[in-house]
Amino acid sequence: MTGKERLRCTMRHEQPDRVPIFEFLYSRPFYKEVLGFVPKVFGAETIVACSQKVGYDLVFIPMGGVSGFNAKEDSGEIYTDEWGITYKKDPATWPIDATIKYPMQSGADWESYTIPDPHIPSRYDGIK
Repeated sequence: MTGKERLRCTMRHEQPDRVPIFEFLYSRPFYKEVLGFVPKVFGAETIVACSQKVGYDLVFIPMGGVSGFNAKEDSGEIYTDEWGITYKKDPATWPIDATIKYPMQSGADWESYTIPDPHIPSRYDGIK
C-alpha cells in the first residue's frame, strides 16, 4: 500500500498492511541527520522534505500564524506574534519558541482583546 492508501484505509476503520507512520515535531539532530542541515524556522518546506526522505505516510504541516512555529528568521530574540503572545527564541525549546508573556493577564483583559482574522489567505502559504 502507498502512504495515501494506508491512511485512507485507516480512516475507514479498515485494516491497512501496517500502521501509518508519521511525526509532527522534528528535532535539530533529526533534521541534521536526514537533510544534512538544521532549518532556522520550523516550516512546511523542510517538514515535507524531511518526511518524504524518511518515507513517512503522512506529513503534519503547521498552519501559519497560529503559534510560535512561524517566527520569521529576522525577528529578534524576543518577539510578539499577531495573537499578542510574546516569545523568546531559545535553542532548548526549538522549534517552538518559549512563551514568556500572554496578552491576557486576567479575565478583564478579554474585554479589550481582539482575535486575529482566521481567514487571512497568507495563513495557507506554507501548505500550497
